[in-house]
Amino acid sequence: MSEEKKKKLPPTAWPEGHCPNKYGRGGNPDKPKTKSKPVSTLRKTLSKLRNLESKSLENIEKSVNGEEVDKEVLSSSKWVVQQVVSVQKACVSEELAVHGIRSDLAGDNEPEEKEDEEPKVRFQLHCLPTKADLE
Repeated sequence: MSEEKKKKLPPTAWPEGHCPNKYGRGGNPDKPKTKSKPVSTLRKTLSKLRNLESKSLENIEKSVNGEEVDKEVLSSSKWVVQQVVSVQKACVSEELAVHGIRSDLAGDNEPEEKEDEEPKVRFQLHCLPTKADLE
C-alpha cells in the first residue's frame, strides 16, 4: 500500500509502537484493585442461601401439588425462602447506610398515606403579595 493511500493519523496520535498505558486494561499490577462500591458482608450468606433456594422452591412446589414431602424438609425449605428475603433486605439496608443514602429517599420504605390523614406537603409555591394587594 502506498503512503498516499494510508490513512493520515491526527497530530495528537501516539507514535507507532508507543503506548501511553503500558499496563493495558488490567491496570498497574503493583496497585491493589479496589471495589467501586462497598458491598454488604451479608452478601456471602445471601449467596449460599440462594444456592439452596431452587431446591427449597421445588420442595414447596411438590407439597402444593399434593406430593408427599417430609415435614422437616418442607419446614426447612420454607425457612430458606424466608431467610433469602430477610437477608436481601438487610444487605440493601446496610449498603444504603454505607453509601449514606436515606432509606426514605430510596422509595422502598415509603409508608402508605391513610385516607383520614392529609397528604404530606413536599413542595409549596407561595407568591408574595404585590403592591396593589397591600393597598
